[in-house]
Amino acid sequence: MASDDPRRVRALLDAVIAVGEGLDLDAVLDRIATTACELTGARYGALGVQDDTGRVVGFHSHGMDHVLDAEQRAALGGRPSGGGLPGLLLRDDAEPLRLSNLADHPRFVGFPDPHPRMTAFLGVPLRVGGTTFGNLYVADPPSGDFTADDEEALQALASAAGVAVGNARLYRAARRRQTWWEAASQAVQAVVDPGPADLRTALAEVARIAAAAAGADVATVRLDTEGPCAPDAPPDAGGPGSTGGPAPAARLDLPLAVGSQTLGTMTLVWHDGPGPDPEDTLLARTFGERVALAVEASRAAADRAALAVLQDRDRIAQDLHDHVTQRLFAVGLSLQAAGNVARVPEVARRLARAVDDLDDTIKDVRRTIFQLHGTAVRSPLRDELEELVATARADLGIAVRLVVEGPILAVPDDLAPELLAVAREALSNVAKHAHAQRVEVSLRIGRSLELTVTDDGDGTAPGGRRSGLANLEERATRHGGTFRLRSEPASGTTLVWSVPRR
Repeated sequence: MASDDPRRVRALLDAVIAVGEGLDLDAVLDRIATTACELTGARYGALGVQDDTGRVVGFHSHGMDHVLDAEQRAALGGRPSGGGLPGLLLRDDAEPLRLSNLADHPRFVGFPDPHPRMTAFLGVPLRVGGTTFGNLYVADPPSGDFTADDEEALQALASAAGVAVGNARLYRAARRRQTWWEAASQAVQAVVDPGPADLRTALAEVARIAAAAAGADVATVRLDTEGPCAPDAPPDAGGPGSTGGPAPAARLDLPLAVGSQTLGTMTLVWHDGPGPDPEDTLLARTFGERVALAVEASRAAADRAALAVLQDRDRIAQDLHDHVTQRLFAVGLSLQAAGNVARVPEVARRLARAVDDLDDTIKDVRRTIFQLHGTAVRSPLRDELEELVATARADLGIAVRLVVEGPILAVPDDLAPELLAVAREALSNVAKHAHAQRVEVSLRIGRSLELTVTDDGDGTAPGGRRSGLANLEERATRHGGTFRLRSEPASGTTLVWSVPRR
């Protein structure tokens, strides 16, 4: 740089100070592009930044607004791909590039419409710690060509810019981690507060929080026992087989896992832009793990609460049996003995009525004990299933077996009739079509209710469909569940009807 040009030196010092101010990355990049033009007198300037994978993730220009309107800028598109002449400046061994005419360089590929035409070009790499992370270039100075002083000044600015951009990137990364950390705390609170009774609403809120933290256009959260949950979006928004809307520019599918157990999936979709970088992916994955832990903790708390209720019922039933009924029985005996020796007929009649009332009360208490005691209570659903199986066994003349796994008393009242209807329809199809010798009806109660009916009959030909099964599929869909039918000729049929246990 010419030592006898104090104004140039002063301008460079001012430029170095200017680019070092502030920590917002986008603002710093804009300031560098503008300062490069001011320092060299160039009409156009641009700065591109790439991530660790080589993708151009940031691009800021100066001077284009003066020659292109909004529609033309939109037609030109967003950030460049990193090829052509600017791509030469993105290599770790890149050197400054000064040209009197861009078109003379063999890597020049022309200007896309409606990009303004440029002639003189000066570009330098941006480095931090010896690693190139971007490029800075200017075009068309007022003198028609760039000088060695311009090149030296732009290199000095690039050195200062590298430090400034490095600091801004560190600041952005810290802010991004903080954003995801706060988002995870909010998501955990959303899941834990309402509990599993309102889990779908909580998961929709989790999806909204995840989309905001990731800057995604669409987010969905899907548990294996639930349908997809998304805020203000169709159930399949951004999901597999989604139709309508713009095609996503980037998509991230992450498991919601606790250890080796996967509970579901979180999907993030970006309609434009570069999408997530590796750090974004890692932060989103950690977010998903915390959400999965919260879901598991919420379910465990609900199970503990249900167990506590059952234990309370057992205790109350035991107290009624050991104390209340025994005392009532003793009082009844005393009254009966008193009635036997009463000399006044009216007194004897009243004592007899009192003894009858006590007998009725004891029966009521025993009925309550029967209903409260978890080990003794009979589920109406189990009774009806056993009656259904017994009827099928008698009508078909074959072995029909019922298997129940899990707490049948935990089946919601609105789903018990559905399970009975499904079992009845499945056994009806066996009677009509299967020619089976053995049938098993299995009900498994867990986080979902799964009714499986298996027979050893003829099976169905590929593409065949037994009557009434469309109704079973519609019932499952209505409750957010699934219906599957596995059948092959001479191999029997397995029908699986599963719905979430809300």
